[in-house]
Amino acid sequence: MTPAISSLKSPYLDLLNQELTLPKADNQAPLVIDLFAGCGGLALGFESAGFRTVGYEMLADACATYTKNLSGKCHQVTLTRHPELIDNAQVIVGGPPCQPFSKNGYQLGLLDSRDGFPIFLDAVASYRPQVALFENVRGMLYRNQAYFEQIVAALSQLGYTVEWEILNAADYGVPQRRQRLFCIAHQAVWNWFPKTHLSPYTVGEALGELAFKIPPDAQFVTPNQDKYIQKYEQASQCKKPRDLHLNAPARTVTCRNLSAPTGDMLRIRLPDGRRRRLTVREGARLQSFPDWFEFQGSHQSQCQQIGNAVPPLLAKALAVAVKDCLEAGKKGLKAHSFQPVQLSLNLTLKNPEKSPKKNPSGSNRLEQKRYMEPKIEQALQILKAVGIPVDSQTPRRKLRLALALLAVANIKPNTNWDDAAYWEGVGSWALTSREIINFWNTYYLEALGKPLSSGSYDDVRRKDLALLVPSGLVLRSVANPNAATNDPTRRYAIAADAKNVVRQFGTFEWEETVNQIGIV
Repeated sequence: MTPAISSLKSPYLDLLNQELTLPKADNQAPLVIDLFAGCGGLALGFESAGFRTVGYEMLADACATYTKNLSGKCHQVTLTRHPELIDNAQVIVGGPPCQPFSKNGYQLGLLDSRDGFPIFLDAVASYRPQVALFENVRGMLYRNQAYFEQIVAALSQLGYTVEWEILNAADYGVPQRRQRLFCIAHQAVWNWFPKTHLSPYTVGEALGELAFKIPPDAQFVTPNQDKYIQKYEQASQCKKPRDLHLNAPARTVTCRNLSAPTGDMLRIRLPDGRRRRLTVREGARLQSFPDWFEFQGSHQSQCQQIGNAVPPLLAKALAVAVKDCLEAGKKGLKAHSFQPVQLSLNLTLKNPEKSPKKNPSGSNRLEQKRYMEPKIEQALQILKAVGIPVDSQTPRRKLRLALALLAVANIKPNTNWDDAAYWEGVGSWALTSREIINFWNTYYLEALGKPLSSGSYDDVRRKDLALLVPSGLVLRSVANPNAATNDPTRRYAIAADAKNVVRQFGTFEWEETVNQIGIV
């Protein structure tokens, strides 16, 4: 990639094919470990720059996409503390799950199992690459800034100089105004690369004729959705419609606005006035994936892979800078000294000089995290939508409220929301407070950190279910309405009148249901 700003633009597809063509395999090329690899956005950029890659990713579809398109292999594995990885990697990169720090999320940070930074730090401590790089959302510098400082401090104590920048993908040829935090830990001279595009690519330049075509499986904005979008834009005080404008870069492409029919869904207005949602290929182009890159899995899975990816064009710019850093290391050009930031939490790695690959003692704070499944944050969104004061609760209480909803709705980590149970009469799914605890211990033990005693059933009734029942979302004593307040045999279930608040979660209809049902 040209290391200087260019005002002359090649046709967008020509740029992708020029910059993101994989070279012939070279067993002597520097090796990159790609943690939380997703479909391979980072890896595509690094392989295009002449690196070898090995990915580690828990989602089967994303692994299949990575392996189908890239030279490197992607291992399907759920990464845990002190991961066993391939040896002799010069670089470790990764995009630890960003939802714990998203400005639009709950920013639970440490208390969210999707926080992959303890794993990332373990990998760096054990395998000691010359360069370590991670990407995350800007929200990491908001409420969770203290935690970010701990990550920086931990890397510094391992002997790295740590630098970070917020980069806008539009400045590097990506037709999307996507700002992300990039953090580099290095031991040789590091130079942040200049912007490569003075004039950003637009949606029209990226999509070309696709923007005017109607594919066989086209999804159009319905009249009801039109009305909702209008209300959404008025409430958001949008100065102009949030349709994609062909003469400007796109808004940030996310899993949500690409895959779900929400108020901010990515859509194009056709010449005939209809508005069409983006296809997978169109979303991929806006993320700078070339057309030869094929995604695997269902439509929703492919959209999630695209939305979670680092744009490959930006990844290549990073990869070129990493390669320069490695070359500087060969020449003995060391990084400038760096003064670590002051710790505000005890998150440093003990005895970093030894850095064993296994640390059975588990004595530091990173070992003592509670874990949170994605379903838990989704449950919190539902509770917040029906008026339960989620934000005023402690992290522990938030967790228990979410788990209570998941139990009475019979939502396990892999259960779809549209399969949620609700009260239809005798024989329906309904749990006592003790059975709720058993459900938690069986399906969400990682979230709890340790099994909860069944003797805590009254605490569940008084502190957790007590907030859910008044909202109208949950019924109590469904099988025995005359049961005493402290009767441990009382059963709790999702109310039939409120079932759609749970079962339609993640769809356009959910937002409309929440606005209309009036259960609070």
